[in-house]
Amino acid sequence: MEYLDLKGSKAGAALGAQIADLHLHNQKLLNSPSTSRITTLSNDDPAEESDSRGSSSLIHEKRFGFHVPTSCGYIAQNNSWCDDWPSLITRKLDEQIHKLQSESRPGREALLLWPALQRVIPSLFDDLKEPIIPSLLHGDLWTGNVGSVTEDGVSKPVVFDPACFYGHHEYDLAIAGMFGGFGSAFWSSYFDRIPKQAGWDRRHKLYQLFHYLNHWNHFGSGYASSSLGIMRELTK
Repeated sequence: MEYLDLKGSKAGAALGAQIADLHLHNQKLLNSPSTSRITTLSNDDPAEESDSRGSSSLIHEKRFGFHVPTSCGYIAQNNSWCDDWPSLITRKLDEQIHKLQSESRPGREALLLWPALQRVIPSLFDDLKEPIIPSLLHGDLWTGNVGSVTEDGVSKPVVFDPACFYGHHEYDLAIAGMFGGFGSAFWSSYFDRIPKQAGWDRRHKLYQLFHYLNHWNHFGSGYASSSLGIMRELTK
C-alpha cells in the first residue's frame, strides 16, 4: 500500500476537473470504437474484461449500481443493478427511510411523506434532454474525504474513502454542497466540463436528501429537520 503525505485540499480547480473527468469516463468508453461492440457484463462482473493474455481493459457499463455493496459511513449500500437511475435512487432513499426510528415523531412524518415523494421522483428527470448515462461516482464526496499531495512543488488533489457505484453524475455534488469547503474554483471547473442541466436544483435537493437521511441514521435526529424540509419542499 502506497503511503501518501496528505495535506488539506488546496486544489479546487484541479479537483473539479478531475471529478468531472471521472464522471465522463464511462460515456467516453461508450463512444470509443474499441468498446462499442461490447455488451453489458453479467450482474456479478465488474466493468472490465480480460483478453487471452490475462490483461484487462475497461468497458462501458450500461446499468446503474455496482457489482459489490459499498458503505457510506458504516451503513452498507445495496448496489444491486438497475436498468434506470430513478429506480436506483428511489430504492436507496427507501432503504434509508425505513431504517429510521418509526416510533419517533420525525420518523413517522418521514414515512408519511415518503409515498408522495416517490410519486414525484420520476418527474424530476423530465427536463433532461438526453438519457442519463451511468457515471462512476465517488459516492461520499465531502471535504473530509479530500486531501492533497505535493509533487514537484505542485499541489494535486487526492480523494479517498469512496462509496462507489454507477449513477447520475449530479449525485456526487450533493454532499459536496452540504458542509462547505469546496470553493468556487471547484464548481466553476466542474461545470465548465459538465454544465448544469434543466431541473438541476430540485434533483440536487433529492440527492442531498439521501445524505441527510444517511446522517440521521448515523448520528440521530439532529438531521431530521433538514431531511423533512427537503421532503416537504419536493412534495409541494
